[in-house]
Amino acid sequence: MPAVAASGFRPEDRLRYRREFLRVYQEGRRVGGRYFGLFYLRGAGDRHRLGLTVPRQVGGAVVRNRVKRRLREIFRLNRAVLGDNPLDLVINVYPPGGQAVSVELRAEFLRTAREALQGRGRPGRKEPPRRGRSAAAATPAKGGGRG
Repeated sequence: MPAVAASGFRPEDRLRYRREFLRVYQEGRRVGGRYFGLFYLRGAGDRHRLGLTVPRQVGGAVVRNRVKRRLREIFRLNRAVLGDNPLDLVINVYPPGGQAVSVELRAEFLRTAREALQGRGRPGRKEPPRRGRSAAAATPAKGGGRG
């Protein structure tokens, strides 16, 4: 088997379930950047794992999938930078992240990962990022309800 396949991005390397994301948001810490916010939680498992959220504001499906592919590859190639203590990482991509090239995403990943390893960052969120419509869109206009 080729060495590249052995160091691929396997299912065990990703956060897949909502409860895993929520745990990182609630118990972990956050480091911000221009293109994304990195949430991290130490010692959650036996390996480094990555979860990605890329909202529609970043762009269409093609753009969002491209950003996810790039970030997974950056994580895969730079896993050694994260050291031996396992981290669960959640990257929340901001709208400018859709326009970023791989070099910019890699530089931001390395910077935020370095800060995470040093224990920097603010406490994580009590609540996960909002899903669906914004709060303003979810609140009906005055007098706009059924009557």
